[in-house]
Amino acid sequence: MSDIKQSIESRIRDIIARNNEEELSAVSTLLSHFDGQPTDTWMKKIYPFDMTFSENSGFLKVDRTQLMNNSIGILHGGILMLIADTLMGTLCNEVIPEGKRVVTHEMNTYFTKKGTGRIISARADIIKKGTTTFLATCHIYSDDELIGYATGSFFLIDFPNVR
Repeated sequence: MSDIKQSIESRIRDIIARNNEEELSAVSTLLSHFDGQPTDTWMKKIYPFDMTFSENSGFLKVDRTQLMNNSIGILHGGILMLIADTLMGTLCNEVIPEGKRVVTHEMNTYFTKKGTGRIISARADIIKKGTTTFLATCHIYSDDELIGYATGSFFLIDFPNVR
């Protein structure tokens, strides 16, 4: 057995010994995402968002887990921002010319209500397609109740060998 596998096994035994059922449930959720399938980012392993796209709109859905909560048990504001940034940026990357990608240039986020629901969903829309930047909006929901809103600008960069 390799050193890395032995190290992981040792850490898992230690985690099992030190943690309560709630902590172990969170660890189990996280580990279940590492399925041996390749992905383009590690973030997709930690937060397996289900995203779909239609023309200039994108949709995201994910079950809220303990890994998304803050210290008082509601959706962490940073996770809400991650959802908005991921959906808006991925949407822009779906419609840009070949050989280009977008990177986040600026993002503003507005929190409207706490996220306590079981399902987190979002809708993003491109509102401007420029030659150097795209502008997008995103509404984030917790069980169909608006909990946040974001706007973002995304800068187009050259990125050969994409698509």
